[in-house]
Amino acid sequence: MLRIRFILLGTAAIVFVGAFASASASAHEFVSEKCEEKPSGTLTKYATETECVKNEKPGSGKWQHIETRSEVTGSSSETAELVGAITTSKTKVAIVCHSTEIEAGTGFVELEGKSKATIVYSGCEAFNPETGKPFANCTVPAITAKVNDILEGSPLEDKFAPAVGTEFTSIEIKGATCGVKIGKEPVEGSQKCKLENAGTFAVEHTVECTPSGSNLTYDSNPATYKGKIKIRLASGTKWAAL
Repeated sequence: MLRIRFILLGTAAIVFVGAFASASASAHEFVSEKCEEKPSGTLTKYATETECVKNEKPGSGKWQHIETRSEVTGSSSETAELVGAITTSKTKVAIVCHSTEIEAGTGFVELEGKSKATIVYSGCEAFNPETGKPFANCTVPAITAKVNDILEGSPLEDKFAPAVGTEFTSIEIKGATCGVKIGKEPVEGSQKCKLENAGTFAVEHTVECTPSGSNLTYDSNPATYKGKIKIRLASGTKWAAL
C-alpha cells in the first residue's frame, strides 16, 4: 500500500509516478542481462558473450546487452509530496492517498530509453497539514495519471512529461461544505528523477524524484514534487538502464 502526501497552497493536485515522453531518441537504453553480437550498436562493447553477460572487461568487441521492451509493474510505500499554490486561496491542503499502482497492461519500458504507464491513486483524503487532521466533509475521488518518460543526461536521469498535451493530471475535491476550495486544478510541466543503481542489473529499480528536478506548475503557479516508486519487469527478470 502506498501512502502519498501532497502538500499544496489551495486545493489539491497530484503528479505522476511513472514514465515520460519525448519525440527525440535517447542516447540511453533499457537492457536485459542477455547479450547479442552487434558491431554497430551504441552501448558498451565486450570481446565475448560471456564477458558481456558478466560485465567483465568492457571496452571493445562486438558483444553488447540486448535492448529490452517489456511490460512493467510498479508500487511504492514511500510518501510523495507536491508543493504548489493556487491563485484564489492560500489554504494549505495535503492530499493523502493510501494506495497506488501501475494499471495492469499499461506500463512498458520501450526502445530508445522510453517508457509509459497509467498510474491510479485511490483511497485519497484531504488533510490540513498544519493540524494533521482531515478537512471535514471533503472527498477526493480516485486519481488517474497517464505519463511517458525518456532516459537522458549524464549522470542518467529519467525525464517525465504528460502522455498527452501539457497536463499530467488534476485532483478533484468534492463537498458542498468542505473547508477548502472544491473543484479540479491541473498539474503541468516536467519532472526529472533519478533511477537508482541504473547501471546494475537487478529485478527491481527505484525511481526517485526530488524538488530539484521539478519544472512544474499547479494552477499556473510554480510547484515541486518528490516521491519514489519501485519498478519491476512483469517477467521478473533482471534489467538495467545504460
